[in-house]
Amino acid sequence: MKTKFKTKEAKIRFASNEANTDLLIKRLLADDSEAYSEFYKRYKNLVCHEILKRIKNAHDKEEIVNDTFLSFFLSVDRLKNISAATEYLVRIARNKCFDHLRSKERKMTKVTISIESMSIPEQIELNITPAPDHHYANKKLGTTIKEAIGLLPSKQRQVFKMICLEGYTCQDAAEEMDCDINAVYANFHRAKEFLRRELRETLEDYHRWM
Repeated sequence: MKTKFKTKEAKIRFASNEANTDLLIKRLLADDSEAYSEFYKRYKNLVCHEILKRIKNAHDKEEIVNDTFLSFFLSVDRLKNISAATEYLVRIARNKCFDHLRSKERKMTKVTISIESMSIPEQIELNITPAPDHHYANKKLGTTIKEAIGLLPSKQRQVFKMICLEGYTCQDAAEEMDCDINAVYANFHRAKEFLRRELRETLEDYHRWM
């Protein structure tokens, strides 16, 4: 379905934004470190807007924003159509919200089973998890990413979080850490390579259900 525009200027502006996004994705795929902070700054409001439709708690929202960008950055090389990058980003954010809401509902939903004629307590409370496969893949990815980041050496972990989750440029990160910018580039590259190796199998499962 084609997008309709009220004015010629709106059509030109839309085409320009799409072209800029495509270029930014190509830079990400080319492992341009500065593209990560640019993408984060450009689309953080979009992700926040999508999340705020469903999540009102500020702490939960910030955590889901971070998880969304982490999932996107670590799987962007699997995009078949770079022009669909923003739709993919929004879909990740939406799935993260659903996952969060299901987890909260799961904690609150309990089923009481009466047990008769057994020498154990008469009532047992069980948590019910009505989770489809895509929910499981989404939850598994989030958990595995956090565990993998925890395995990074401290410098690599710090650089990766600053660039991917806080919108720092490599130059800003170098100044904040009081180190040479080449050290930032090197640590960021090593962190990404490590995480992609560690998460290869999990990412394949995730894309199977996206």
